[in-house]
Amino acid sequence: MADHLAPGTTRPSHAHALTPPRDLVARHTPPADVVTAFLLERAVALRGAVAFQGQWNPVLPDPGASPLVRQLTVSRLWKVDLHATRSLLAWSAGQRRVHLLLHVPTAMELLAHQAAGWRCICLVDDAQTPPIHQNPYLFVVHDLCHLEKFADPQHHHAQVGFFFAVHHALNHPQWRALEAHTLDAAWLLARDAVVSDMNGSVIFLMAALKMKLKMAARRVRAAQRGVAPSQAGPLSPAELAVYHDLEALLLSLMELPPDIQHAAQTISKRRDTPQDALRFHDHFDSVGRAVNGGPP
Repeated sequence: MADHLAPGTTRPSHAHALTPPRDLVARHTPPADVVTAFLLERAVALRGAVAFQGQWNPVLPDPGASPLVRQLTVSRLWKVDLHATRSLLAWSAGQRRVHLLLHVPTAMELLAHQAAGWRCICLVDDAQTPPIHQNPYLFVVHDLCHLEKFADPQHHHAQVGFFFAVHHALNHPQWRALEAHTLDAAWLLARDAVVSDMNGSVIFLMAALKMKLKMAARRVRAAQRGVAPSQAGPLSPAELAVYHDLEALLLSLMELPPDIQHAAQTISKRRDTPQDALRFHDHFDSVGRAVNGGPP
């Protein structure tokens, strides 16, 4: 089996057994304290004397975190960058909506959390850690960074609104039938990456989802013709026709007003339709505020 430890990382000594996540939950009541205790113990086990990477300069503001978490306003913990640290401090102060999980959720489960205005932090052991992450410690750091991107005041409500609409569409019987009989496994993986592992501007999220759908349309058309799909280049007219049908159904199932559907069709990563992009963002910001219980 391949060793997933980061370069320069030493494996913890068996003489210093790591506390199982469930035991940490039993010892610490606030969830942010549980995660902080997990990080402190794992950092020392993985990095020893260099687990603490000096001090923040200046010291980070304390939003009202617990005494355990508050020490991170001064000390820089290995691989826990500024975004992850701020996320943990804000969570401890009651400023983040977070579910602490002791398992790895599916992408659709994580989408459901985001559609309700929440993110997840996962405390798992080595066996449960997704292969893309080197160890449970770095998996938690990854989750904290996503939490901070999800909580970004400029984009939070819009993200919630977007994920709410996408969750509704992807769970609609029409779309589920399409995924079962027409779209392929590669689409499912690409879809999962967008809805569970991307956070930020809803313009970027929509553009990413559209790109994944275009590639799926190319594979659908190739399967209809019984040939291998092209690996590069713009979509052919026939491929575009398949894509436009898929896009129209998705946007319809997201229950977007006609003008927002039009905006969704025109926006791209090129940022060449700023008025449509603003209209798109503002729509989902309004939806997200309603989901979060704020003013419409």
